[in-house]
Amino acid sequence: MSNYGEWQESKKEYKMEKRKKRHKSQLVLLAIILLIGIPLVIIVGITKGSEGSKAPVKPMTESAQIKKEFDSFKKQILSETTQMVESEANFNEFVKAYSTGSFSQVEAYENVKEYRDIINQHRSNLIEMKFDERFPEKLGAHLTKGKSKILDGIAMKDSALASLLEYLDEGKTSELAEYRENSPLYLVGVKAGLQEINVVEKIVNPKK
Repeated sequence: MSNYGEWQESKKEYKMEKRKKRHKSQLVLLAIILLIGIPLVIIVGITKGSEGSKAPVKPMTESAQIKKEFDSFKKQILSETTQMVESEANFNEFVKAYSTGSFSQVEAYENVKEYRDIINQHRSNLIEMKFDERFPEKLGAHLTKGKSKILDGIAMKDSALASLLEYLDEGKTSELAEYRENSPLYLVGVKAGLQEINVVEKIVNPKK
């Protein structure tokens, strides 16, 4: 056999050997994937199974426990809304004083900006207020709705104060009109929210 023939033969053998090695590598890789994949599937299945079998939350049934949970939540809400009403009364006094020239425009801007921060702190405080998830669903719906209405009122006040800042900064009378339209909706929301809380009050703490 010529040198060329020998080279061609060895080339064929090399290619065949290379294919064998590649095939062997693929088999090893497949085995590794199966070894890792199967336990992972089992673990995921067990995890999902344990999540699916999680015991449902049992609602409160004892009236004393329900009363205690409601009174705690109501106390937080009333404390926050009392502060809100008081700070609103003080702010309205400031607005009257500004209209009579007792404050400069710069002072007014700073006061409004500061009050807006206070309003948003009330928002954060309310969002943090929770009641036990075991609280009776129908009663809990009123508490959630009540808190939501108060937060809606806060959103309207925040929007009103943003308009007032625009008015003080740029002198747009349209922004002043927006403020006057939206500002009163703040306490409307607070009142509506407290009415929802009061629905639960009458059920949990009926007057004798």
